[in-house]
Amino acid sequence: MTNDFYLLLTELNGSIKTIKLNLQKYIVGRNSSCDICIHANFISRFHCTLILQENAEGYCYTLWDGIPLRNASTGGTFLNGKKIDKPNQLKTGDIINFSKINDVPCLQFVVEEPINHEETLEVKFNETEA
Repeated sequence: MTNDFYLLLTELNGSIKTIKLNLQKYIVGRNSSCDICIHANFISRFHCTLILQENAEGYCYTLWDGIPLRNASTGGTFLNGKKIDKPNQLKTGDIINFSKINDVPCLQFVVEEPINHEETLEVKFNETEA
């Protein structure tokens, strides 16, 4: 059983897009070669990176500013309002911003927990009661 990971992208016009994460790595930026391309002049060409990693609970995505071990973004990447300077493990509800002064566009990270079928109740109907 694995979790499903999503990003909710709030765009400049207020629309929200759901992005299902199913790759090992995502590069976010305004360059057309990015996996998640966001067109805004304050977003770096390669603004941040999300990398899927294994941990004690299973898998999680880690957020990096810019391209890991190469270049940081020009304006910084903000997680829940704080500028990041090292990789951060993402948790459901985390908000990723691309500027200190711009609230949108932004990304919200969502983890959808799998259903544990062992805990699912089985309900049987008596055919004579129907």
